[in-house]
Amino acid sequence: MGTVLLFNISDLRKIAIIRLLAYRYGIRLLEVDPEQQNQTIDRLLKDPDGKALPCPDPFQDEMMVMHDLSGEAFHALLDTLRREGKSVKLKAVVTDHNRKWTALHLHRELLAEAMTMSKRRK
Repeated sequence: MGTVLLFNISDLRKIAIIRLLAYRYGIRLLEVDPEQQNQTIDRLLKDPDGKALPCPDPFQDEMMVMHDLSGEAFHALLDTLRREGKSVKLKAVVTDHNRKWTALHLHRELLAEAMTMSKRRK
């Protein structure tokens, strides 16, 4: 079963779309508390309720991290959010490399990548 980690998603329509698709494709949804952003992605996937030291400076951006989704579920999720105008700017797929990063570190990497891509488009 695939898993999607959700960070700071407060738009009710966006949450409804994600929940509907999660139900349809058997995806486990985990809404990550800002206090848990100093946990590794791997730990959040394996032990989402685990105790953590308070995160001193949590990020506020929306972020979605996808793990082990089928191709069909992956494309349905992203395509539906885009079509509905409810895309999540910062998103990632879990890899062997980034699963060891904290959510804070992944967030910084995604921001840097987004800035690089934005500069290339100009």
